[in-house]
Amino acid sequence: MRLEHCALQVTDPLAMGEWYVKNLGCSVARSSSAANPGLFLQAGMVLIEIYKDDKLPAPNYPSMPPSTLHLAFTSEHVKTDRDRLVHASATTPVAYFAKPDVRHLAPLHARLRTAR
Repeated sequence: MRLEHCALQVTDPLAMGEWYVKNLGCSVARSSSAANPGLFLQAGMVLIEIYKDDKLPAPNYPSMPPSTLHLAFTSEHVKTDRDRLVHASATTPVAYFAKPDVRHLAPLHARLRTAR
């Protein structure tokens, strides 16, 4: 077995999907133009489903600490990518850091903040 996708309920899936494609290098694997629009974004081997369900409130992602929910992307150039994403409206709760056993990490609120 392997993880096929994770899903995020947001208020504007099309805008969020566009931001992820433009800034994080995701690609649109599937999309829906139904009453409740949604996208499946390809992010490496995993899909990210971004959808809107009018019957449910979207979570207030910006109020959640990153340890509650986050998506992790790797980068060979963390500081450059972090600065580029912040310039594209991502926010960062802490400075980037490195762990000896993994690549550099840069916790970011990358467009989840507009998914209210």
